[in-house]
Amino acid sequence: MKSLLLCAAALCFAGGLALAADQPPAAAPDAAPAKALKIGYVDINKALMQYQRRDDLDKELKNLQDKLREQARVRMDEVNKLSKSIEQLAMGTPERAALQEKLKSAEDDLTKFRTSSYDEMTQAIVDRMNKLFDDISAVSAALGVEKGYDFILKDQSPASAVEGRGEEAVQIAQRVVLYAKPEYDLTSEVARRLNEAYAKKRAQPQKPEKPAAASEKR
Repeated sequence: MKSLLLCAAALCFAGGLALAADQPPAAAPDAAPAKALKIGYVDINKALMQYQRRDDLDKELKNLQDKLREQARVRMDEVNKLSKSIEQLAMGTPERAALQEKLKSAEDDLTKFRTSSYDEMTQAIVDRMNKLFDDISAVSAALGVEKGYDFILKDQSPASAVEGRGEEAVQIAQRVVLYAKPEYDLTSEVARRLNEAYAKKRAQPQKPEKPAAASEKR
């Protein structure tokens, strides 16, 4: 009989613990209500399309590309000129051998220039994207602080021109926001602030370049 009473007491105790565990914890009397997160997002591609600095940086890239192509053309013309001159000389002559050495040197120079031009152009493209993305990040951060956002996410809608499935797959993989209410879209506001800041920067007088030192002119 005594053992039955102990078992009943133990079951009641366990049941009490279970009921207590099911009850939500009581809120502290002075606890502040939970604050909802304030979240927005910026579509990177759309912001870039509306940002005036992108057009200016694209012009700089085009100018660099044209300059490198012209320098490559000059080297290619030299290679072609030497090749034609060699064809007019008899085999085994010292003059032909000398021109062949010059041709080899010119071809090596052209190959090295093409490699360095590719690297320079690639780095210029990377620098362009870094500058644009840094601007968007800075303006988004300032907007977030000013308006009290907890998070501003990066979205990336598909670009208007997609060269192939590989690029399309990359763009899809870079998407972060799959759905959001339109009122969370901060793209237009960020683009407006970007252009305002860039317009002010362009209006400022440019500092004159420092004259080259005597050692640099030589």
